[in-house]
Order: sequence, then structure tokens, then C-alpha cells
Amino acid sequence: MNSFLLIWDSSDKSYNPDDYASDIAASSREERISTWWSFGSRRRGAEKGDRVYLLRQYNDRGIVASGYLESGNITERPHWDDPRKTIHTVDVSWDSVMPSRRPARHRRLGRSGTGPQLEQRLRGWATPRAGNGSEARGRLARPP
Repeated sequence: MNSFLLIWDSSDKSYNPDDYASDIAASSREERISTWWSFGSRRRGAEKGDRVYLLRQYNDRGIVASGYLESGNITERPHWDDPRKTIHTVDVSWDSVMPSRRPARHRRLGRSGTGPQLEQRLRGWATPRAGNGSEARGRLARPP
């Protein structure tokens, strides 16, 4: 199983605030959220059940969601901001979505963008630690 960081530029266009709030609420009820997300320039190497993390950039930077790939298919879709362009996307099942005001703090990940090193470095973000205010953090779950 691989692990991937998916990037959110923190804009309201790329993750609608109403959808984000709804996903946080669903996650707090331990519901999975099915959606798609940009997979950057990657065209292959994804498999069903691969672990994914959503890294919010710029404002309130940190990991705000975790989940699994619903399939290994990488699909070309119209760009979310400019339909004349296309992007490569994957279908994701989020198992945890957190409010951005309390994201997991940025950790230095080095150059490892996939694989066991990334999974090992990120595993702790979703583990609540009693007494440090992280009780609302996400949960690690098994693949769907």
C-alpha cells in the first residue's frame, strides 16, 4: 500500500466552504465522505486502498483530512477553476476531515512523497493525545 499527499491550496474555489463544513460534520459522525481530488501530474502508480492525506497549504497550513483511494483509476476531468483545462484526479473516501483552525501541524517530511516512509511520518497526526487539546483530531481507519 502506498501513501500520497494531496494538496489543497486553501482556496474556497477548490474546496467549497459549505462542502468542507458538511464533510467535517459527517466525519464527526464517523461517516466516510466520497469525493474526488486532484492527483497532480501523476498518471499511474495508484491502487485501490492506498492511503491519502490532504495537506492544506498557505492559510492554516497542515493536514486536514485522511482517507483511502476508492480505486486505482486516475481520471482526467475539467479543472475546478478553469473548465478549458483538465486535471488528473482520483476518487477518495475520506475517513477523517478536521476543521482547518486546528489542523495537524506541519511536519518536515523530507523528499518522501509516497511509500512507507510517508505513512510512518504521518501516522501520528490522527492519533489523539489526551490532554493536549487534540481530542477533535481525526481517526485512523481501515480501508473501505
